[in-house]
Amino acid sequence: MIFEADLGDPYRIVFSSRLGGVSEGPYESLNLGILTEDEPERVVENRRLLCGSVSVDPETATMAWQAHGAKVLRADGRGIVRPGTPLERCDGLWTDERERGLMLLTADCLPVG
Repeated sequence: MIFEADLGDPYRIVFSSRLGGVSEGPYESLNLGILTEDEPERVVENRRLLCGSVSVDPETATMAWQAHGAKVLRADGRGIVRPGTPLERCDGLWTDERERGLMLLTADCLPVG
C-alpha cells in the first residue's frame, strides 16, 4: 500500500506501508530492510515490487544509510536491488535527474522532504 503526497510537477513523494510483499515468517510484509534476518532475495523482490508500483527503475534508484546527521549527497544511481551494494552514510539525497528514484528507510525517525 502506498500513500502519495501531491507536491506538483516535477516532484513525486511516495510513502509505503509494510502491507504486501513476499517476506515470510516474522518479516511477513513488504520488508525493504536488507540488514534484517529476512532472506535477501525477498527484500530485493520487495524493493522491485515497490519500485514497480510507482514506475521507478530499481537498477538506477539510490538509497542511503541513515547517519542521523546533516550530510546530504547527490544520488548516483547505483541501484537498490543488489545485496552488498555499499550505501553512503548520510541523511539526505538529492538529484536533478528526472525519474531518478530516491529511497529512505525509517523506523522511529521522521522523514523530511
